Amino acid sequence: MSIVEAEKREKYKKRRWNVIPASAIDKFDSVEDWWNADRAKISRDLKRHFDGLLIYCLWNVWKERNRRVFNNVSMEEEDVASKAQEDFKSFLWANEVNPVFNGVRV
Repeated sequence: MSIVEAEKREKYKKRRWNVIPASAIDKFDSVEDWWNADRAKISRDLKRHFDGLLIYCLWNVWKERNRRVFNNVSMEEEDVASKAQEDFKSFLWANEVNPVFNGVRV
């Protein structure tokens, strides 16, 4: 590994994904506990959207991990989040659902 690659990798390790603030999940023992607690606050008709959005976020983070590990390439965090948002919009469109989540257009 070159010095430039090592510096880039170290810089990445120091950066933090800001999709979910750490303070929002620190009080839970697992992502599942956090997910269930926040899901309980959402109206029944939006639970499917909440689940879908979170799943698309996690899926795109996993795909980014694989890009970095297997292809030695990476995207910026904002681009990964945008890709998750695009995937979720495509899901909503494919299922003919109005793309509104908690009154905010996604």
